[in-house]
Order: sequence, then C-alpha cells, then structure tokens
Amino acid sequence: MKKTLAPLAAMAVLSSIGSASAASYSPGANDDEILIGMTVPLSGPASAYGIACAASQAFFTKVNQDGGINQPAAN
Repeated sequence: MKKTLAPLAAMAVLSSIGSASAASYSPGANDDEILIGMTVPLSGPASAYGIACAASQAFFTKVNQDGGINQPAAN
C-alpha cells in the first residue's frame, strides 16, 4: 500500500507547484512584455567578446521594430 501512495502523493505535490507557478511571472516579465538582459565584458582582456552585446541589441531592436515576436517576419 505504501508503494502506491508515495508516487501519487508526489504527483499531487508536483502538479500543484506547476499550476501555482504558471500564474505568476518573474521580475521583468508580464502579459505584455519580457525584458531580456545579458552580461558581457566591455573592457579588459575579454572585451573582444563584448561585440555580442551590440549584435544582440541590434537583433532585438529589429525584432521589436517589426512588431515583436508574435508577428510574421517582414519581407
């Protein structure tokens, strides 16, 4: 009897956690927008990798100008 109740209890706990977290958002997200950030080296010996910041910012600016992520791509 104990062997069958443990998995059922675990499933009940996990399903309640999943449904509770689905309704709330983390900081930086809501029904209308999601804020995206990144950490890149802009100075020092690894600053050559900082170009990823400019490239990512340019990409997200283009996506937002086209209407966001739920819009068809402009041709």
